Amino acid sequence: MRAVPGSSLLSCAIAIVFGVEIARGAMDNDAGLLRLGALPDNGQLHGEYWRFLTFGFLHANVLHLVLNTALIWLTGPAVERRAGTAWFLIVFLSGSIISGICIFAKHIRSPASGTTVGASGGLFALLAVALILLFRSPSQSPRLRRVLLVALIVGLLYSLLPGVSM
Repeated sequence: MRAVPGSSLLSCAIAIVFGVEIARGAMDNDAGLLRLGALPDNGQLHGEYWRFLTFGFLHANVLHLVLNTALIWLTGPAVERRAGTAWFLIVFLSGSIISGICIFAKHIRSPASGTTVGASGGLFALLAVALILLFRSPSQSPRLRRVLLVALIVGLLYSLLPGVSM
């Protein structure tokens, strides 16, 4: 079995950032999350475009962290072993930044109070790539394909819950 350094690195980075959130009292605290780099839901960036990157490493609470970490370990190895660590990181970062831009565009049109945080945009990008790679080789990993399809359906349904960013 090949190592998956990108998945490990991403998991560690998110865990370290969550430790900082806890240490600074920012968990479930919009003001604290904004200080750490969350996206403001009021549609006002004030030139702080770096937030499109940082919001993806922040998490609202332990459940949010656990769900996203589980998705890293479901999708990461499938992408990393088939496409490489560099592509794994490119897909995650691109998906996260693009989702941040889309969320921000929504909040420009419909400002709200609060913040947006989480790696879900990058992880859904990894999920899509993992499914594409696995379906290109139907004889490989049929069980993993089914698990990832279930994760996709559950994730889409979960995103329809109130307070969850789409």
